[in-house]
Amino acid sequence: MSILGKYSEALKIATEALKKLKAIDCDNKKKADEIYDYIKKNNPSFAKEMPLSNFRGYLSAFIRDDNSEIVKESGRNGYYLKIAEEDFSEEKKPKACIEKKLYPILEQWLQHKGYKTKDTSNIKIMKKWGNPDITGIKIEQYLQNTEIEILTIEVKPTIDNFHQLFFEAVSHRRWANRVYFAFASPLSEILQKDNEELRYFSELFHVGIVVISMEDDIYKKFLKGQIDLYEESSKSNSEISYDIYEISSTLYESKQLKWQKQFLEALGIETPVDVGKWGSQID
Repeated sequence: MSILGKYSEALKIATEALKKLKAIDCDNKKKADEIYDYIKKNNPSFAKEMPLSNFRGYLSAFIRDDNSEIVKESGRNGYYLKIAEEDFSEEKKPKACIEKKLYPILEQWLQHKGYKTKDTSNIKIMKKWGNPDITGIKIEQYLQNTEIEILTIEVKPTIDNFHQLFFEAVSHRRWANRVYFAFASPLSEILQKDNEELRYFSELFHVGIVVISMEDDIYKKFLKGQIDLYEESSKSNSEISYDIYEISSTLYESKQLKWQKQFLEALGIETPVDVGKWGSQID
């Protein structure tokens, strides 16, 4: 068998092994030894011709291959599959490990605007589509009056399938005074692509649009989990960078107190003092 044929066979077998091992998100990673042990048990003829040391080399190549679903996050042990969300039912979708890498970037962006922020993606609130990825809260007090502003962001790693995913952000309009839909994009696309339809959605549903843009090669590595944008860009003399574009603003809208009260209580906020203890902000 040719080298190319061997590579293709190894990729197919490794991918199938990760599926069988249910390594389909970053909380279910498998080490090279675990993958190889599974293959050795279920495909002994392949393992006989492929020593573990060679298999490790192939795995290193797979995570750099744009045609491979196999992912290994930078600085982390273990491999898993980056599988499209539409391949899973709603209750079985893998956690969005890649999109979570964008959270600290957007939290910092909000904190510079005066909000206290927190990752609320794992908090089940207000039933379906009721857990914003990021929540920002701003409080104003004067004399006997207290005013709380709630801002939410729904985050996606790409603009793909935005016609459906956008409505996750729209659902937050029940209680949030301001709502954003945010996604990452290669620089070439955001500058050249016609965003008229996305802008229409923004205007129609009163949801702001934020784009985290980066060079094309950096974006490919980001989608493969090979870099942590926030950590890498924070290092001195780092060549990795990104830009945040607010291509459409979100207007402030007043909300019924009963909806905001329910949401704030779910966050553990019942008094202005609780706001002071909640989330993170710039010192």
